Amino acid sequence: MVNILIDLCGRGVVLQPTKRELEDPYIGPKLQEALKGSHMSATDRISIFRQISERYLTEWGARHEMFEKFNGTPMYLIKLLTMQRVEYQVDGPLTQLARDVLGFGDAEELARRAEEAEREAAYANVRYQPDYAREQDVREGYYAER
Repeated sequence: MVNILIDLCGRGVVLQPTKRELEDPYIGPKLQEALKGSHMSATDRISIFRQISERYLTEWGARHEMFEKFNGTPMYLIKLLTMQRVEYQVDGPLTQLARDVLGFGDAEELARRAEEAEREAAYANVRYQPDYAREQDVREGYYAER
């Protein structure tokens, strides 16, 4: 977009008369006439060109653009990049910190509690089928009598 904007401005963003030149009694009126737009004064047009030049073609503009590229990163991308650097091993330091903070204990204790919770769940499960469901299946002929 910046390149398109600069192309549209032409050489006006590079070559601009100074305020002193515009106010000069001899050259000023000639510059005013030559640089005016169809619905804009030469002073306003030069102000716009000067703003574009300072923003995109100066050292400050280039520095600002670099800042936006590297420090103006969207928050979702910062989070994504941060999460890519996190260690997710089951026995890693982040997992241990989470267990300590949440009071989960070590991995074996956590696995034992998860198995207990699965056995005691009030819904059918692939590993553990509640007794009432097993009785219904036997009654309806899903299990062959052995």
